[in-house]
Amino acid sequence: MAWGEGRSLRIATWNMDYWKRSPALREEAWAFLRDRIRPDVALVQEAVPAPDLDQVVFRTGGMWDERSSSPRDLGWGSAVVSFGPQIRAVEQATGPFRPEPIPLLRTFPGSVAIAEVVGENPLIVVSAYGVIDRGYADTTVHRILSDLTPLLDERRGRGVVLAGDLNITTQWSSKHKDSFRWRHDDLLRRDSNLFDRFSALGLHNVVTRALPTPLEGCDCTLGGACRHVQTQRHERSSFPWQNDYIFVTTDLLEPRPKLEVLDEEEAWRFSGHCPIVIEVPASI
Repeated sequence: MAWGEGRSLRIATWNMDYWKRSPALREEAWAFLRDRIRPDVALVQEAVPAPDLDQVVFRTGGMWDERSSSPRDLGWGSAVVSFGPQIRAVEQATGPFRPEPIPLLRTFPGSVAIAEVVGENPLIVVSAYGVIDRGYADTTVHRILSDLTPLLDERRGRGVVLAGDLNITTQWSSKHKDSFRWRHDDLLRRDSNLFDRFSALGLHNVVTRALPTPLEGCDCTLGGACRHVQTQRHERSSFPWQNDYIFVTTDLLEPRPKLEVLDEEEAWRFSGHCPIVIEVPASI
């Protein structure tokens, strides 16, 4: 069934931790994604699409990593995978200022994958990975947003879902490791500024806590207003991290899309990140 033909679209995002896992676990993770999560479209990071998948947007060679003295393809990267609707790769867009197309995939090629879900109401989906570039992830995400701005302009702020492991947070606090000591306020302002930039581009984070209580163990500055969601279990920290997000344009936000955070042991067995699912309506 094509997108827009009478039902909602189920979109999952998941950092699959490919490079840390055994071949057997990688295969099991894809089966878990297909059979347990059951997305129509999956936006995955740190992944290599399973060979039996037919509809995939993925850079050959995965992510190009030029952080070391010997730049190389990592083999894994970000991908858009469809388990049903037709998709097509999107690599350029036309902004309002000049007629020639503008390339969109300039920051760490392979860290971002973009596809159009073809149908009555074409939807753009973006799988993004906030690469930690010599200690900085916020700089990477700023560059990714700069790359995507012509696409958001071309879409006129409608019909876009951007999701992934961005390695940014508004949870900066004294619980962070010593190397960030005395800089928590500065780092919080930086990342808050980055979230404001998403908002200025018409993108809204929907991965927030549904319960009217703070996330247990979160030491953010919001106090009782904390609505963070744990999406990562870090092997060197017991802090309940949220580094994974789904951003949608206003037209997709207004119908209050259904959200699922699969914080369950089976999912954690495959990755240090848990899958997140959003359902957006077909008629927008």
